[in-house]
Amino acid sequence: MNKLDDLIMNYKAKYKRDSEIVELRNQGLTYQAIGDKYGLTRQAVFIICQRFKPDESVKEKKKFRLFGRG
Repeated sequence: MNKLDDLIMNYKAKYKRDSEIVELRNQGLTYQAIGDKYGLTRQAVFIICQRFKPDESVKEKKKFRLFGRG
C-alpha cells in the first residue's frame, strides 16, 4: 500500500465518522454525548456538524478554503 492509498483510506474513515456524528446529532444527542462516544470534545463535534455537508461539491469546498472559511 502506498501513501496515496493510506490518505484515501483515512479520508474515507473520517468521512464515515463525521457522517455518523451528524446523524447522531440529527437524532437529538448532545454534542457532549457524541464527543464522549468518539473521544472528541463537544467543540470538535460542533465544528464537524457545522462543516460536514455530504452533498457539497469539492469546488465549493475549495472556494471556501481560498477565503479562509474551511
